[in-house]
Amino acid sequence: MKASVTELPFNSFLGLQKAAEPSQLLRLPPGGQYLNHLGTVHASAQLALAEASSGEFLLHRLASVEGIVAVVRRLEAKFRKPASGAVTSVANAPQEKLDQSLRTLQTRAAH
Repeated sequence: MKASVTELPFNSFLGLQKAAEPSQLLRLPPGGQYLNHLGTVHASAQLALAEASSGEFLLHRLASVEGIVAVVRRLEAKFRKPASGAVTSVANAPQEKLDQSLRTLQTRAAH
């Protein structure tokens, strides 16, 4: 597995970057190539950032489990307001849920 999802061909093509701010995961830089007919960041670019961010989050949280590759099974989005300029992502999950998922994955990987 890659050290960062930004190294994957599609994410690299999009120009996704690691965020400079420690509280953030990834960054979609500003650029005309991301704009829609309204001049705001296209929903598909935002969804690509969200999907990559989920992978980056899991890559770091579940890296200790051998033989497991995280993939998105479902994606649901609600947009609050139009985005413009650079868009950054954050991700979090309750530690209890992460621990539970990690135990389940380790059990499955052992079989």
